[in-house]
Amino acid sequence: MLNYDGSRKGGYSSDSCSENKIKKTLGLEGSQKVLLFQGGFSPGRGIEVLLEAASDLPPYWTIVFMGWGKLEDMISHVSSKLNQGREQGRSAVELLPPVSQDNLVAWTSGATLGVIPYENTSLNHLYCTPNKLWEYPNAGVPILATDLIEMGKMIRAWDIGTLLPRDFSASDVLSALENINEDDLARWRKNCERFSSEMSWSKFEPALLEAYQ
Repeated sequence: MLNYDGSRKGGYSSDSCSENKIKKTLGLEGSQKVLLFQGGFSPGRGIEVLLEAASDLPPYWTIVFMGWGKLEDMISHVSSKLNQGREQGRSAVELLPPVSQDNLVAWTSGATLGVIPYENTSLNHLYCTPNKLWEYPNAGVPILATDLIEMGKMIRAWDIGTLLPRDFSASDVLSALENINEDDLARWRKNCERFSSEMSWSKFEPALLEAYQ
């Protein structure tokens, strides 16, 4: 897998792309909607279900996987297979290498929705609050996530996205994407700004430091 500058994996340089880095790098149409999964490509994170859903994905949606992990070859294979039947600029599945933390917001902001489709496979997942819960809103990107206990609670409380059933299927993913409208997206993006402001690390850092002292 190549980086934007033609080198092998390891992230992008900060000056490699312009405004919507995801769409420019992948050659996607400006109107194309992007469902972004960023992070590790590990079993139990719903990646297989997303790939199954991609077979029937509406033509105006593209699922982009940005990261690394043991399921990378599977994603690449499905991408090659499904993209053969799609119009140029409207691919079904795309794969990007990871980016550095310094550049993450700039890349993530090119998505329409950030997805956290973790499966209910353990207590660790059931109660998880992964970094993506903050990374997506920090980039102004609403969330599509599994209705696990803590993730569901936060997304509902702040109204920053929509939820999949706890035991979700490919059809649930497709239904969620088909039912999201522009008003929903606009409201969620606005709430992402409020969430990022009120739930930022800078707000909680003094309390943690005081506790240590």
